[in-house]
Amino acid sequence: MTKKVSYSFKEILGSVFSMIVFIYVFEYLNALLFYYLNEFIHAPIRSEKVGFENLMGIMTSTFSMPTFAIIDGLFRNPFYALWDAISLLNFKMFYLNVLYSKIISTTIVIFYYSLYVLFEKFDKKGIEAIIPIKNNLTLLAVTHKPTWWILPLIIPVLRYIPKYYMNKELSKKYQKKFMFAIGMTVIPWLFYGQLILNKEIAAKEETI
Repeated sequence: MTKKVSYSFKEILGSVFSMIVFIYVFEYLNALLFYYLNEFIHAPIRSEKVGFENLMGIMTSTFSMPTFAIIDGLFRNPFYALWDAISLLNFKMFYLNVLYSKIISTTIVIFYYSLYVLFEKFDKKGIEAIIPIKNNLTLLAVTHKPTWWILPLIIPVLRYIPKYYMNKELSKKYQKKFMFAIGMTVIPWLFYGQLILNKEIAAKEETI
């Protein structure tokens, strides 16, 4: 029934977030390089005369000095932007900020990859993990819950109730307690990843 997981959740998480930090540092160094190149190319001409060339030399300096603020860049600013979008009920801004944030988009990818692996383990089509509504229907089938639960699952806030019971059933299959099911409901990317992308748990499951 099960398939062996090639990489553990910790290995995937460490690799992904290391790559995010590397990309941020690379972007900073790239911006710094362009800043100094721009300063060199558009340096004001030193002359006692005040002329058009001097004015253009000052005006064409469009690059500002980049700052290395990895905490703000990766964490604070994206979440502040999301909070502003939610408070303004601007869904377009919300989704754009989700896609723009490397951290948030990565957690989404981790969750859906975990769901993909889960479906494959239970002989379901992994591609169903990324199909809206269908992924919940498949999860209902895996956890042996009634199909009509799909109705509350598509309602915001209310959906957390059936989600918890589905996750509770799923956590039982992996010998986890109900507190783990709460984690799967509140922070799905983290707890689904720990549950499913885990070599030790996969090994135990194969022996059952």
